[in-house]
Amino acid sequence: MVRAEDAGPEAPTFDLWALPGRKRLVHDGARLTLAGDAPAGPIRAVLTADLAHGRPYGYAVPAGEAARERLGAIEAFQHRARRAAAVARPFDRGAMAHLKAIQALDAQAAGAAHREIAAALFGHAAVAGRWSPDGDLRAQVRDALARGRAFRDGRWRELVWPSARGRFSEDAQSP
Repeated sequence: MVRAEDAGPEAPTFDLWALPGRKRLVHDGARLTLAGDAPAGPIRAVLTADLAHGRPYGYAVPAGEAARERLGAIEAFQHRARRAAAVARPFDRGAMAHLKAIQALDAQAAGAAHREIAAALFGHAAVAGRWSPDGDLRAQVRDALARGRAFRDGRWRELVWPSARGRFSEDAQSP
């Protein structure tokens, strides 16, 4: 078994959230397994109990006939992890606006008031310090709801097909 302290100063540090795509941690009673579906391919690893975010990690390969095959699997894992990190793209402002619009519309459908929606989107501290009936947070909630309704009513197609701008809105004229 390789302890984090023995991994060396050049060892990579563990960051679960740096691996893009869906991730699953499964504990079967004996071990913790990480499974991921990244753009660069599937990732599978068994994790030790002392592994933590930001700590260096190493690999342990049991000796035996399959050692070369296991080392090859580790190299492939490292390659996929590096490739997945290179492919990952952070959210931009537009993506965050779309996400907030969908969240706001969902909250309104569940019966939440504008102030409650603002707390969910921007945090309770922001609402406590900046909320007013005519304030910027209320305006942002109204904008998010309007954007969400537009997506719901067909404008989501413009995200998929930018050339379709205006064709699916309610005020578009029929040919």
